[in-house]
Amino acid sequence: MTTRFTSSGGLGAAERGAELGAAFGPQVHAAVDRYARLFGIPPAGRVAAGARALDAIDGWAPELAQEIRGIAAGAGVAVEEVAALNARTEVLALDGRTGRIDLQ
Repeated sequence: MTTRFTSSGGLGAAERGAELGAAFGPQVHAAVDRYARLFGIPPAGRVAAGARALDAIDGWAPELAQEIRGIAAGAGVAVEEVAALNARTEVLALDGRTGRIDLQ
């Protein structure tokens, strides 16, 4: 296993996130793909779960939500997908971990 590092000096949350997303874009894409398979739910369900998670994160810690938005932008991934990664435990628990949920 390779450990990768980057550092950001004096950047705001969104800029720091964008820098991280750009630096680790392939890893972010790989994580989204892996968790998409683990979640076992259609893309629309992941996006809905990620949007709800981002709203909750934004209410609790707006700086973290900005960093998530920046990571998504820097990596070229939908922000809802990155938010779903951050809320993976909650996403998996939505239906008792069966992988089939209806968020519509």
